[in-house]
Amino acid sequence: MNNSTMSRFTLLRFTLLRKLPFKLPHKLLLVALVALLAGCSNPQIDNAQNKRVLVVAGDGLNSSYDNPNANAFFHEVSKTFATKLGLKLEEFGLESYLFVSNNADTYKDQYQKVINSVLSEGMIDGIVQIKVLHTKDATTNEIALYATYFPTEAWLENCNVKNMQTCRKTTRLAKAGEMKYSITDEKTGEFNQTPIDETVTNMALFVYRAEQ
Repeated sequence: MNNSTMSRFTLLRFTLLRKLPFKLPHKLLLVALVALLAGCSNPQIDNAQNKRVLVVAGDGLNSSYDNPNANAFFHEVSKTFATKLGLKLEEFGLESYLFVSNNADTYKDQYQKVINSVLSEGMIDGIVQIKVLHTKDATTNEIALYATYFPTEAWLENCNVKNMQTCRKTTRLAKAGEMKYSITDEKTGEFNQTPIDETVTNMALFVYRAEQ
């Protein structure tokens, strides 16, 4: 696939979760629990429902090396985390979109095109960037994944037809929160044995609460 071409494969809507039969018991259990809790407390409006979140990962965000195997590993880790996060956000009732860059050289242009594409269909309420970075200095030698949340309310404020090209620039985004998952231990250099799913859930909860 040409990396300069936008397609359904470049920008993926996380609708798969709703089509999987084996997810239904968990979904029904969640609905029943929510209904039970709602009956025991004052009714509250969940403002996060159907909010639209774009999850971005891949080449151009990660540390890059001459070693293609290392780059492929970083790409796969960030893509896997981004996919899991998008599905978890869908479980919480948000609409999630995924963009995974396959080319570091065209990443910035493609990212901007994705932003414009999603905005053409409606508001983006939040953006999550996934990065896998290798930090190496005199005291640290660590590979870690960072999930950073950017709200869009202030970013898109006062956008209009005249200034749309400048006000939608991704460089204007201001982060509101970040979570880190250490892939390797900075002291021993060994791989982290803690499941990454806990960090996925915590990040999804952070975004969910921020969008309420």
